[in-house]
Amino acid sequence: MIRALTNAELVAQYMEEVLSGERVVGKLELHAVMRHQRDLKEAHNRGFIFNPELADRACNFFPNIMHTTGEYHGKPFYLEPFQRFIVWCVFGWVHAKTGYRRFSHAMIELARGNGKSPFAAALLLLCFAYDCPIEARAECYTAATKKKQARIVFDEVKRFVQANKHMQTRIRTMSAKVVVPSNDSTLEPLGQDSQNTDGLIPHCLTVDELHAWQERHRDLWDKLETALGKRTQPLMVIITTYGDDESEIWEEQHELCVSILDPHNPMNLDDWFVFIAAIDEEDDTFDESCWGKANPLLASGVVKINHLRSMAKAAKYEPLRRARFERYHLNRKTTSAVKLFPAELWANGNGPFPLDLDGRTCHGGFDW
Repeated sequence: MIRALTNAELVAQYMEEVLSGERVVGKLELHAVMRHQRDLKEAHNRGFIFNPELADRACNFFPNIMHTTGEYHGKPFYLEPFQRFIVWCVFGWVHAKTGYRRFSHAMIELARGNGKSPFAAALLLLCFAYDCPIEARAECYTAATKKKQARIVFDEVKRFVQANKHMQTRIRTMSAKVVVPSNDSTLEPLGQDSQNTDGLIPHCLTVDELHAWQERHRDLWDKLETALGKRTQPLMVIITTYGDDESEIWEEQHELCVSILDPHNPMNLDDWFVFIAAIDEEDDTFDESCWGKANPLLASGVVKINHLRSMAKAAKYEPLRRARFERYHLNRKTTSAVKLFPAELWANGNGPFPLDLDGRTCHGGFDW
């Protein structure tokens, strides 16, 4: 009988595959693994230790959750390798003196279709009702630019609870709120259009699709950020795809996170965990071997290769489709101004002119 691998062994296996190049990942995912490996050797000098028991406990929570959508409906939430690595790090790293969680922010950037919302919902549910230690009167929120968008993760949490008989005995779900009656903890959706966003004391919250947050959403973002300091071990889980040059708040946080992951001159923000899956700058948009870098669920079949191929085919000669494909499915930053002609199509005009105009009166115009 083959012994099942432990969470520690599975995480170690994932890290070895990333570091050796056996697993195809982008540079930023590689840098996240290198950062964790480096911290295991050095972070104690900055007052942090890794608690494998807490990490193991968090990973073991997920199979208690049942998926509620599509072909995975009714199946346990088994962590994929990259998801296990994220959970292992976020919940395993603690302050040496207090034992409280090290990370107050978890920035997770994945291409569309890679299970961001269910994963964020499961992380939120863990902190909301099963954190270690249990937080008294935990205020938890799902936040987005609009309350309707915030309900995506919120409703996923509700479905997780409703699909588990044990959770139903402890957690009460309502239309606009989820509560734990035993300690008066609450979970609510929150948007820029919510009536009252002042006086928040969040224990855990998710920020959905940060790429959609623009300057007009700055007030809500600032309120959420500044409210985190009111709890002993708060956690903000940020889930997003890449943005464009109009995604001001995302761009600020993304550049910060890239600096944190820099293996040569890292920015030491010890309260930020960062995981970014994206193709690299030098990668060819239409090279299928690179697509898995932004789509870690491609290998397991959750992200459908034929769907990506279909979109890539349409994107080759349609600039708008190409921009969407690169941004949403490859995590490549795009410009909001879409070029009328892609470079490949423009290059087709480099040959000899098709008509003989020698000796004729000609007029030409060009709009820059």
